[in-house]
Amino acid sequence: MIELPAAAVKARWSFTPATLPAAGALDALGPRGLNDTDFLVAGFGTEEARRGPGGQTHPGGGVRMKAPVSFNALNDAWIRLGMTAPQGNGGACYGDSGGPNFAVLKGRRTLVSTTITGDTPCYATNVTYRLDTPGARDFLKPFVQLPDAAAPPPVTLRDLRAREDRAERAIGFVRSAFCQCPISGE
Repeated sequence: MIELPAAAVKARWSFTPATLPAAGALDALGPRGLNDTDFLVAGFGTEEARRGPGGQTHPGGGVRMKAPVSFNALNDAWIRLGMTAPQGNGGACYGDSGGPNFAVLKGRRTLVSTTITGDTPCYATNVTYRLDTPGARDFLKPFVQLPDAAAPPPVTLRDLRAREDRAERAIGFVRSAFCQCPISGE
């Protein structure tokens, strides 16, 4: 990593640094929230594989491009983003590694991950390293000011009803398993 004095950077370039996610921001959204989140990948890499004489080629490269992607899966370190064309997605390819993946969080475009790898022909999955995890935040902390932890998502009426249904089923199970209740008709 190259560290430059802020004054020198400001004198040469005019840009606004990307907004980083709060700690645990992607976990706080959960799968339903992530499915409803707009994602965008950007980079200077090649394009999707094309078949030609002698096998596949990856045309392009060196031109900044961006494309919508969609949530696929989340684990402790990675967020997988879908690049499937039938869903209206584009994606990352060779040369895009280390590049940004943005998501709209709380109405603001946020740099949530960096491209690491994907499938060989660049058709299906962009595997990206999350920037809201403790490991990523520990790495970034000496260089940037990080936002605080994400607030938990609001509880919806649907969530409350689901909790109530689970509680009623649990009570019914306990009664049937442990209650010495007479069976009707005895």
